[in-house]
Amino acid sequence: MTAALRFVYLELGRLNIAKDEPEKCGTLLEKFAFSLKYMHELEERPENFDEDILKKLFSAAEFANMTIEQQTDYEIVMRTELDIIAEKNYARETGHAEGLAAGLAEGRAKGIAEGRAEGRAEGRAEGRAKALQETAAKMLAMGLSPEQASEATGLAVEDVKAL
Repeated sequence: MTAALRFVYLELGRLNIAKDEPEKCGTLLEKFAFSLKYMHELEERPENFDEDILKKLFSAAEFANMTIEQQTDYEIVMRTELDIIAEKNYARETGHAEGLAAGLAEGRAKGIAEGRAEGRAEGRAEGRAKALQETAAKMLAMGLSPEQASEATGLAVEDVKAL
């Protein structure tokens, strides 16, 4: 088994390709070394880094850079996408593809509509809160006490004082 293993040692400091010159990477090994050396500074995968292994490397780095909440959301979306693919395959195999497609389309449309409504509601709530804060700030500028501004706007006295 050891005869099949091949070790490659990389000295990233000896890679004589600057961060803004990824097009100079000719081999997969150079592209891989470049990726490891500069990944923490790159905004995205360079255009000519099209090999599957490099795509997977950048995807893994992008996932690792997400917050726990973002990772959880991503996993839920991916799980849902995989479920949809499995349902489509099952429907094709059993002859229920048309009904499934209609159901999926209806479910997606409903989800999009609910998401939009939720987003609008959040936006309105944030807008109201901002307007109340601006009103309280004007009241303070006019010489009213934080307690008076709090009573007029319904904001907490601590929040008004923080303005």
